[in-house]
Amino acid sequence: FVAVALLLQRWNDIADWLIEALFGDDVARRAFLALADTGGSLTAALEEADPEARELLERAAVADLEAEPFVEACNLIAASTRRELQRSARSGRPMEMDELREISEARRQLELLDDPTTAQDAAGVLLGWLEGRGEERV
Repeated sequence: FVAVALLLQRWNDIADWLIEALFGDDVARRAFLALADTGGSLTAALEEADPEARELLERAAVADLEAEPFVEACNLIAASTRRELQRSARSGRPMEMDELREISEARRQLELLDDPTTAQDAAGVLLGWLEGRGEERV
């Protein structure tokens, strides 16, 4: 919810740090997609969104938040990375050496996400990794 509200309030500060794979909640994901598809236009997103996503967008449009866009994006990136790492661990299938290296690197980048001096680079690497993992499942 916070990320969607920040998209409405500070598009330029957060939009580049968000991808569909970050949204674990389906309604928030659909609201994000409506906003992303319309370049951040609330009016157009409300027309495009389904009723549940529209309701979330309406609430987000009037939310009074004191949040830092990059920090919130990093929170979503970290949560999504942890979900993806857990999904890989639970798969029960043997992993190729390349996949093991990627998972190890994702864990390392997750640690770097907590350090302000490395957070931007780590966020970029993790976004790419998450995007790739989502494409593999599709």
